Amino acid sequence: MGTAQAVASGAMRIPPASAQLAAQLPDLLENLAIATERLNTTIDRTERYMAMADPMFRTLDRLLPQLESLINTGNEVFRMLTSLPGVSTLNRIAGRGQGSRE
Repeated sequence: MGTAQAVASGAMRIPPASAQLAAQLPDLLENLAIATERLNTTIDRTERYMAMADPMFRTLDRLLPQLESLINTGNEVFRMLTSLPGVSTLNRIAGRGQGSRE
């Protein structure tokens, strides 16, 4: 019977690294639970911020095409003005280059 116990205890021997990991496991699980709770809190806060910002995003979506159109109109006016005779001379006098705006 002594031999059977010796064989069983030899088979049940746990490597030191595994024993250390097993000893740390409760703390690791507690830290994981805390981190998960903090992550859930952060996700909830982010969802609330996005819900509050949603009307602003919708407004920007409506305004952007109008702003792009306004910029394109401004660029067309600028191109037309630069094609007028004498404007290139005024640009040189004012110190503005030909390719300063595109």
